[in-house]
Amino acid sequence: MIFIKVAFSAVSAKVIQHLNNPRYVKNHEKLEKILERQTHKKLKRDEILGKDTADQLEGIGVGEEGSILNNSVDAQRLRDKLLE
Repeated sequence: MIFIKVAFSAVSAKVIQHLNNPRYVKNHEKLEKILERQTHKKLKRDEILGKDTADQLEGIGVGEEGSILNNSVDAQRLRDKLLE
């Protein structure tokens, strides 16, 4: 009896979800493709630039500790290069 109730609840939840958002499955597939492409691009970038450099590039402008621009020496060097 409990198994039937659980199965019925699961099926009814899927039906309600489909009625509320009929394009859910297509949208989910599109998002999965986008995520797959982004992951592939990130792996390719890590392969070309190296993991450390790619991680530093992700931190630019974020203002976290260890970010490239957070280091005052690097920031000063960048300013000096821009003024040259």
